[in-house]
Parts: sequence; structure tokens; C-alpha cells
Amino acid sequence: MVFLSRDGLARDCRAYRQSAYRRRGPAWRVRRDAKRGTTSIYPSVWRESDCRSHFIIWRNEVYLFAPDFELREISETLNGVESLFPEVRGHVSKVGTIDPMILAESLNLDPWEIVMACEALVNRGELTRSETDTGHYKVR
Repeated sequence: MVFLSRDGLARDCRAYRQSAYRRRGPAWRVRRDAKRGTTSIYPSVWRESDCRSHFIIWRNEVYLFAPDFELREISETLNGVESLFPEVRGHVSKVGTIDPMILAESLNLDPWEIVMACEALVNRGELTRSETDTGHYKVR
């Protein structure tokens, strides 16, 4: 796999790391949605050298983030996020925390859909990001 950097030069993917690498080792997951004809990669990709970019690949789209960007800035603008609120609320009320990848697998959804629903619920004050487990959410 090759990515184009901000300077337009192709870079080998071995120079990239996963955002969760330090926590649980390499764990990129590729999800293909046959209905939509799209592909997503979870978790995010961080460039450790050169351009130091941070991005997600979700539904064939690449979202490139500035260093101070937060997912909540786009979570409310996405169609369909609200429809996941009951599932997310139900899961967190039973388990106490949400790992987007595990919940997405149990619901046969894209992990980014769960992340965006969680971020929208963070914006509404219903959830908070876990301080001890990066990428997880819990009841506020």
C-alpha cells in the first residue's frame, strides 16, 4: 500500500503506524461494505516522520486531521449517526465502557460509525472518553 504525502511524494506504508499500536500492537482492520461498495480501515493511521499526518479511511474517503483536530468536529454532521444512539446507550449501560471495534463487530457495522455516534454522545454530555483506555468511551 502506498500513500501520497502532503508534498505529493509516494510513501511506503511501512513508515506508518496504527494509532493504537502502543496499546495493543498492530491491529488495523479492513472492513468492506458490500451494500455501499466502500472500504474502511480502523483505527486511524499516523505518520511518524516526514509530514506527520494523521488520518482515517472511512467509506472510501480519507479524512486528514490537523494536530489539534478532534473527531467531534465532524461527528454531528454525518447522516445516520443518531440511529445508532439506542445501541450505543444500551451497550454502555450493560458493560460500562465501549470499545468501538468490539461493538461494531457485534452489530456488523463499521467501527467508525460507532466512533462517530460516541463522539456525538460526548458532544451531548452523555458519554466521556476513557482516560485510561484510549479509543474507548464510558458513561459521564
